[in-house]
Amino acid sequence: MDKLVYGFRPDAPLPAKRFTKRLFDVVVSAALLLIIFPVMVLITLLIRLESPGPIFRRQFRIGEHGQPFALLTFRTTFDGAEPQDDRQDTSQHTRVGRTLSQYGLDALPQLINVLRGDTSFKHNGYQKVRP
Repeated sequence: MDKLVYGFRPDAPLPAKRFTKRLFDVVVSAALLLIIFPVMVLITLLIRLESPGPIFRRQFRIGEHGQPFALLTFRTTFDGAEPQDDRQDTSQHTRVGRTLSQYGLDALPQLINVLRGDTSFKHNGYQKVRP
């Protein structure tokens, strides 16, 4: 039976637990961003040299408390090309993009989302925004 105890949901994290989780997210994401910063600069230059267009791809998601945010990834496709239904169409990928996707390096900018508090290393999930 689900009961409200003092106005809180039973599954809601306690303030100390939320603080600890957020502190972990900030410290670890900041440290990782500092360590991989040279790699991210190199990836940025490679993307810029291979094809015109934005460096980052923004995928809009619904986060905690129903707040929308832009999930950042490195752009792996030619400018204007969007994979349909989350399928990986390799004909739309650049050479750099194919390598980034293969090794999961296209997801490195998501550390920025963690640092900003849009998402977390251990999150309860977010939803895609459907047009």
